[in-house]
Amino acid sequence: EAARRREEEERRAREQEDERRRRDDEDRSRREEEEAGRRREEVERASAPVTAKTDAPAEFDLSGLKSMEDRIAAEFEKQQEELRKREEDEERRRDQDEQARLAIERAEREEEARQEAERREAEDRERRERMEQERSEREARERKRQEEKEARIREAEERKIAAAHERQRQEELKVESERRAREEALAGRRKEQEERDRKRAEVQALKKSKAIRSPLEKGKPFIIGIVAVVAVLVGGVQLMPMNTYIPGVEKLASDHIKEPVTIGSMKISILGGFSMNLDDVKLGATQDVKIDRVTLSPDFGSVFGDVKVVRRIDVDTMSVAQEVLPRLSKWMEAGLADKSVQIDRIVMTNVKIESTALQLPSFDADLQLSPEGSIEHAKVSDGKLDVDLKPGNNEVAIAVSASKGWISPIGPKIEFTDFSATAVASQNQIRVSEFKALLYGGAAKGSALINWGGPWSIEGELSTERISLQELMAVFTQEAKSSGQLESRFRFSMAAPELPALFNQPKMDGSFAIRKGDLDGVDLVRALQVGGRENVQGGATRFEEITGTLALSGDRYQFRGLKLGSGLLSATGGFDVAPNNDISGKTYVELKSQAAQIRGNFALSGSLKAIVLKPN
Repeated sequence: EAARRREEEERRAREQEDERRRRDDEDRSRREEEEAGRRREEVERASAPVTAKTDAPAEFDLSGLKSMEDRIAAEFEKQQEELRKREEDEERRRDQDEQARLAIERAEREEEARQEAERREAEDRERRERMEQERSEREARERKRQEEKEARIREAEERKIAAAHERQRQEELKVESERRAREEALAGRRKEQEERDRKRAEVQALKKSKAIRSPLEKGKPFIIGIVAVVAVLVGGVQLMPMNTYIPGVEKLASDHIKEPVTIGSMKISILGGFSMNLDDVKLGATQDVKIDRVTLSPDFGSVFGDVKVVRRIDVDTMSVAQEVLPRLSKWMEAGLADKSVQIDRIVMTNVKIESTALQLPSFDADLQLSPEGSIEHAKVSDGKLDVDLKPGNNEVAIAVSASKGWISPIGPKIEFTDFSATAVASQNQIRVSEFKALLYGGAAKGSALINWGGPWSIEGELSTERISLQELMAVFTQEAKSSGQLESRFRFSMAAPELPALFNQPKMDGSFAIRKGDLDGVDLVRALQVGGRENVQGGATRFEEITGTLALSGDRYQFRGLKLGSGLLSATGGFDVAPNNDISGKTYVELKSQAAQIRGNFALSGSLKAIVLKPN
C-alpha cells in the first residue's frame, strides 16, 4: 500500500513538472516573439528616415546614419544579453525548483521509510510480547500441570500413608482382639481350673471325712521328693556358671583362628537342647572384634571326642574394627587348617563395622560351612540390601538386590527405588555382568569391572532413561535446578588407593538427551529481546529437547555439541564447569518466525548459581 501511494505521488509530481515546463516554454516563445516584433519595429523605424534621406541630394552626409545603425546594433546586443540572462535565471530557478522537489520527495521517502521501520519495530515488539506472553502462559500451564502432578503424588502418598495407618490400625485392632480373646480364653481356663479345684477340694473334703486314702496318696510324698530333686539338678545345670572351663574354650577358639580369644563369662543350657552361652567375647591381639553374646550349639556326643562338632554358632551384637578386615582371610585359612573343630553354620545379627572413613549400616549374616570349614553359602542383609554369595570353582557368584529407599554407603547419595546386580568374584577382581536400577522416576542399567588388592579401581558402562533431572541434580548440587527427563549413555572409570576415596576423582564421557524441561539460570529469549544492549543474568528457558556430550575429569565438566530446541527458539554452543562451579563458554541463539529472524552470539560466564549471558 505504501509503495502504491509512493508511485501515485511520483506520477502526479512528474505530470505537474511536465505542465510547468510546457508553460515555461510557451512563455519563453511568446517573449521571444514579442522581442522579435519589437526589434523589427525599431529596424523599420530606423530605416524609414534613411530611406527619406536617400531621396536627398547626393552630397548629403551619411555619418549620422552610420552612428544610428551602431546605436541600434548596441541596443540589440544589450537586449540579447538581457534575454540570455533572463533565460539563465529561468534555468537556474528551474534547477532550484527541481532540487527542491527532489529534496521534498527524498524527505517524503525517508519519512515513509521511518514510518515503515517504526511499524515493523512495533510489529516485532508486539510479536515478541505475544511470544513472551505465550511462553509465560506455557510456563504457567506447565507449572499448573506440575503442581497438579505433585498434588496427585501427594494425594497418592497421603492415600498410601492413610492406607498404611489403616492397616496399622487394623493390625492393632487385630492384635488387641487377639489379646482380648487370649485374656478371655485364659479367664475361661482359669475359671474352669477354679471349678475343677473347687470340685477337687470337695472330693478331698469328702475323702477326709470318710478317712479314705488311695495308694497314690500313700506314695505322694516320695513322688514329690523325686520331682524336687530332678528340678534342682536341672535348674542347677541350667544356671550353673562354667567359668572354670573358660580357659579351655578360649584355647580351643584361639587355636582355631590363630589369634587370642577372651571370654567374660560362660554358662550352659539344656532346655531346648544342649548349648553354651559365652558373654563379652573379644577376638584378636588388640581385641578388634567385640561380641556381646555367642551361643554355641555343639553336638553333645562330640564334646568329649577329638573332633568338636558345632552345629550352629549364634553371634549377637558384634562390632568389628576396620583394622581387622585384612586379617579375616587369615582367620578363615587357619579355620580350614584346624581339623579339631567342625562348624556347620554361623548366624550373626547386628554386626557393625567401625570405620572413620566409611559409614556402614548394621547388618545380619548367615554362613553355611562345609565339613572342611569353607563357606558353601552366605547371605548378608542390612534390611534394605541383600547379598547372596555362592562359592564354587575358585569363583564366587554374587547376587545383589535392594529395596526402595536404599542409598549406597559410598559415592553419591542416590536413593534407589529398586536395585539388582549379578557378578562373579575371582581373586582380586569382580566382574559385574549387569546391574539394573529404578530411580527418580526412570531406569538405569550397565556393567562394571572392579579391581582391588592394590589400588581400588572400577570401570564400566552406564545408560539411563526417563530419569527426573531435577531430583538427580539435587544429589550433586543445590545451585542449579533444571528439570526434564534424562536419557544418557556413558563410560566411566575411577581409581583410588582406598575404597572410601574411590568416587573422589571420577572420569566419565558420553552423550545425553534431556526432554521437556526448564533450563535453570539462563533466559535465552530475554537475551534476544534486549538486543545485545546489556548482560542478562538469571531466569529460565523452556525447551523441548537438549542434546550434547559430556566429559568429566578432575571435577571439571565439559559440555560440547549442545543443541537446544524449543519451537521457534533454537540454540547451540558449549561450556565448562570448573571445580569451584564457575562457568565459561559461548552460545549462538536464534529465534525464527515467518515475519522475522532474531539472532545473537553470547559468552557464558558466572557460576551455576548466577549464569551471565554477555553479548559478543
